[in-house]
Amino acid sequence: MGRKKSSIIRDIELRDKVVEILLQNLRKDISLCNLIEDNFNLSYKHINKIFKRITQLTIFEYHNRLLVKHACYLLKNYDCFYISLELGFSDESYFCNWFKKITSITPSLLKIKKHILQEYITKEII
Repeated sequence: MGRKKSSIIRDIELRDKVVEILLQNLRKDISLCNLIEDNFNLSYKHINKIFKRITQLTIFEYHNRLLVKHACYLLKNYDCFYISLELGFSDESYFCNWFKKITSITPSLLKIKKHILQEYITKEII
C-alpha cells in the first residue's frame, strides 16, 4: 500500500524547511547534524532519510551542491581566497581541492570558462 498523501506532504514540507535552513547557513564550517537537530525535534539520521527519499540526495550532498553553486556565483567577481573565507573553508587550498573533487574542474579554470561557470550557476540542484 502506498504512503498517505498527508505523509508525503509532510515530508515535502520538511525538505523545504531543511533547504531553507541550509540556504541561511551556507558555510562549510558548520555541523550539519547540530544545525538540523537544533531546528527539528527529530534525529539528523531520520531527517536525512526523509530528505533523501524526496530529493535522492543526502543533506550533506545537497549542502555541498549549494556551496558549489554559491562559489560559482562568487567566482564571477571574487578570487578563490575570498570565496574560501566567505564559505568557511580553513584555507584556499582546501577549498580548491574540495571544489575540484565535486565539479572535476578547478575554480580558477572555471572562472576563465565563463559559459561553463554560468551553467553551474543556473543549474537546478534537484
